[in-house]
Amino acid sequence: MKKVVIILSVLAIYVSCNQQKTIQTYIVEKQDKPGFMSVDLPMSLIQLNTDKAPLDVKNTYESIKKVNVLGLPYLNNDEAYEKEKKNNFINPE
Repeated sequence: MKKVVIILSVLAIYVSCNQQKTIQTYIVEKQDKPGFMSVDLPMSLIQLNTDKAPLDVKNTYESIKKVNVLGLPYLNNDEAYEKEKKNNFINPE
């Protein structure tokens, strides 16, 4: 599970920096594809400390009702994982 979170975090960073494809379009494209898991998490499960955050950040955080999480299982799924990695990640060479 930890590897899935790390992979998704890296994927989110990469996709959000790419002007041609956004994380939103990636999630929409992949959420119904076989092998992917899509879950809506209520913000009550995601508890961030906003004590030191600016007012606009606090307001934004409070306006979010749920977070959509997209996952691709890593264990026993090497072929699909490598395909996604090849198609969606920048090789650090």
